[in-house]
Amino acid sequence: MKKPKKKTHKERTGSVLPLIVILLLAVFLRFSKLTELFHWTMDEEFWSYLPFNVATGYHLPLIGGHISGTGLYSGPLFVWLMAIPFFVAGGNPVGIAAIVSAMGVATTLATFVVGKTLFDRRTGLFAALFSAGSFLMVLYDRKYWNASPIPLLSLVTIYCLFKISQRSYKWAYLLAIALAIAFHAHMTSGVLLLLVVVSWLSFRLPVAKRDIVGAIILFTVFQAPLVLFELRHGFTNAKALQRMLIQAPSSIGFLQASSEVGKLTLTTLGRLVYMPPNRDIAYELTLCPAYAGTRSSPPLLAEGIALSGILFLLTKRKETSYRLLLATLLLNVLSLAWYRMRAPESSWYPGQLSEYYFLPGFPAVFLAIGALTQTILKKSGRSGWIVLGAVMVVVALNVRAFLTARHSDGFSRKREAVEKAIAMAGNEPFSLSVESDDPCRLYGYRYLFSYLKREPVQSYLDPQFLWLYERRLPRELPEKAVTISDISGTISVEALDVPETDSTP
Repeated sequence: MKKPKKKTHKERTGSVLPLIVILLLAVFLRFSKLTELFHWTMDEEFWSYLPFNVATGYHLPLIGGHISGTGLYSGPLFVWLMAIPFFVAGGNPVGIAAIVSAMGVATTLATFVVGKTLFDRRTGLFAALFSAGSFLMVLYDRKYWNASPIPLLSLVTIYCLFKISQRSYKWAYLLAIALAIAFHAHMTSGVLLLLVVVSWLSFRLPVAKRDIVGAIILFTVFQAPLVLFELRHGFTNAKALQRMLIQAPSSIGFLQASSEVGKLTLTTLGRLVYMPPNRDIAYELTLCPAYAGTRSSPPLLAEGIALSGILFLLTKRKETSYRLLLATLLLNVLSLAWYRMRAPESSWYPGQLSEYYFLPGFPAVFLAIGALTQTILKKSGRSGWIVLGAVMVVVALNVRAFLTARHSDGFSRKREAVEKAIAMAGNEPFSLSVESDDPCRLYGYRYLFSYLKREPVQSYLDPQFLWLYERRLPRELPEKAVTISDISGTISVEALDVPETDSTP
């Protein structure tokens, strides 16, 4: 039997160098201007307080956050895991910005690995290049919240399912861990859970195998905190789930939901391929209804490129690798349409604001476009340079969008304002208020006072966030009123009249 020919140094280098270049691009786009472009609003504050409280010994929760529009609560695993980097970074948001950016680079690498495993090396490289360069993907890779790990966990899920479909059942353990983290992180994990069920039925995978049973037990063990929470709080989640499945609080019908989600799908697909230059990230990421009409709309060509990749999956749907990607995308769209019909109107963000619900499908889109690009390239012959040139143009346009982007409501300016406010307040107890003529720009300040260990006695966020820091507050009346003005960019400190306590025995 003839021994397989060893790869030459040139062949090995040819496999590694493009990946290194792609990863360097991913690093540059995710770490450049780290604090200046770091998105820091209400979601970031909330999802910082929870692990910060664990890291500082303030509170160990049995749940994560409230799942919008459902009455359900997620599990605490994501919060517990994030407590580790919060402890290492001392709660510094800059450290957390670096963590999520590194997670984004890992997602790019995982895209290559999955593409190479499901298809071939070139498909993996193309998919990773699109993922690394997509400006929309960069924006979400640099955003810290409970949905941050979803794209990476989506790739892990797809990879494990592919391996299991090849009867390599040991991957069920990694799948169980990925699903547990996703399930405890964000509601879009429902797409991944559905993908596992559909894939199991579609591929006719066994359930009674030792590794599969072990993985199911492992996933179940991770739910212990939620079970304990249910027992202590009268089955809050179980009752909320029952209400959501039986009742229909939304008046949205199937046709309207399909129309809205269909339009959202096309626009999001296009934004993954192309976004225009000179964008303000505050308007592209902030989840505020007032910003519903401010997000950029992609050209039809960008939508067409992404849609072509998905249609290409349809033509190959009998093959396991293509079927996995197609199932991921279809389940993402269908589950979102179902949620649109069931959830209360108040929980649905209008316009393009709800695009983050497609985070589980983002990697599948890049893999689909990568597979289509590789197929076209193979059939192009000597005209292959045209295909490569088109790919470079798409990536270059996305890089241009990043280089010209700015953030008018980012972390840097808020940190500067808080540091100045603390210096102006001195050692006296103070209250905190933020004024703005834009309701979307009131948040991102309160957590920084906790991180800098200078808690305001009272603050404008107390009605929403008081339970997150109440036991840390000084038991004093405020002697000064600190006001941060987003309108004028100034900080004012006003002395307050504090009533004297009667010391007469």
